[in-house]
Amino acid sequence: MNAAELVALARLAAADGARATLIEGTQATERNVRDAVGATNIVHFATHGIYLGGDCRPVDASGSRGIVLTQLGAGAADTDPNGLSALAFAETGGEDPANDGLLTSEEIAALDLGTTDWAVLSACETALGDVTSREGVLGLRRSFHLAGARSVIMSLWRVDDDATTAFMESLYRARLRRHADTIDAMYAAMRETLDARRRAGVSTSPYYWGAFIAAGDWR
Repeated sequence: MNAAELVALARLAAADGARATLIEGTQATERNVRDAVGATNIVHFATHGIYLGGDCRPVDASGSRGIVLTQLGAGAADTDPNGLSALAFAETGGEDPANDGLLTSEEIAALDLGTTDWAVLSACETALGDVTSREGVLGLRRSFHLAGARSVIMSLWRVDDDATTAFMESLYRARLRRHADTIDAMYAAMRETLDARRRAGVSTSPYYWGAFIAAGDWR
């Protein structure tokens, strides 16, 4: 979990009169997350993302929000038709598959996100998935849409932690303060992140500002 990002976004929400429920650290279990996501307009996950395709390639988490899987064998992807797509949460040490620390794409699809305008997946490679001719891209994106989320904001590659925090703060300033629609909020976040990096004299590679895309309702 990126606590600094969550706290910054909660402050932004509070400053604009919105109510935010913050779940972090050991409290960020699957069960607590499930209980909290219903009847919300925005669901934001600042955690580790997992995508294993048919080759079960683990993500190198060095300097990014990926997660290195050391306990999943080569057959782990077989448990999910999308390979293995999941968000990681606090481990409870129990054997309950519904609270084992991995919220998989199958489990996400069973959530009720009918009131959710945005599901923001602030983690590595959350837009990835197997591509099919009739269903499009499977994985987390499809699962959140099946659960009812109108728009899903997700990443195409392994994202840098600091750059992602800056991007998300810009995204929510545009959404909450200027009431921007999804398209304009995404543009504002990319533009502001790029401009800030130029002023700081650091790399302006799209790696730092272009990882996130939005799919679904444009509003």
